[in-house]
Amino acid sequence: MALRVSLVLIGLTTLVVSSQSRPAWAADGAPPSPSASPAKDRSLPSDEEDFTSTPFTDYGEFNQEGDEEAETKFMQFGRLFGVSIGAGQDTALGNRGDLWQGGFPLIVGELHYWFDFHLALDMGFSYAPHYYNSPNTAEGYTSVSFTHVFLNIRYYFDTKDLSAPLSFASPYILGGFGEFNKTQNYSVSNSSDSDSTVGITAGAGLEFPIVVRSVYFDLETTISSASFKDTHNSPYTTVAPDLTGAFLTVTGGLMFTW
Repeated sequence: MALRVSLVLIGLTTLVVSSQSRPAWAADGAPPSPSASPAKDRSLPSDEEDFTSTPFTDYGEFNQEGDEEAETKFMQFGRLFGVSIGAGQDTALGNRGDLWQGGFPLIVGELHYWFDFHLALDMGFSYAPHYYNSPNTAEGYTSVSFTHVFLNIRYYFDTKDLSAPLSFASPYILGGFGEFNKTQNYSVSNSSDSDSTVGITAGAGLEFPIVVRSVYFDLETTISSASFKDTHNSPYTTVAPDLTGAFLTVTGGLMFTW
């Protein structure tokens, strides 16, 4: 009798223990699907990079790949330095043009530096001889040495979408300032006087390649404004009430670059 009771107690104990150790899905009678997985806690940090678009990833100033590519292209195909020499005509306009004659040949020398494909700096010097017959008999025939030291900025237009002739010509505009100096030599009195002033210049030009990246023919026209001491106080009122007037130049020359 005691043995039976012991066996019954052992059986009940085993049944209770086994029922408590069964997994939760055992009550439903089927194991979970292999594809099921516990939900991922997205608040926890991940080892993977997050490429979500933000104001910082979209802001273009932080992306320098385009600038680096343009700089590399310019260093490979662009020009850095250049020197040019040319000749042409310098013409005085307005009331001063009624007095001054000549202006040929205009001689120009320039140094060039390119910042990129579109922007360049010109530093140069020009000289042109003028003359006039003075209404003052004490002065007589007067020769004028007209010089100009200048600093200009060139801007080359983007011609890749234009016609072939314009692309070949490389049109540009320019603007800058410089010092103008005129020295008048009077033949009768054998004397001279000089005057200098600062003026501004604007112009445009065409650049034709002879040897690409090496030799070019440059055709340029400029107009300059400068006010001298006699500009508004003309000593020759019988000719003109003043000597106002701009200076127009047309030049052609060779440019050597590297």
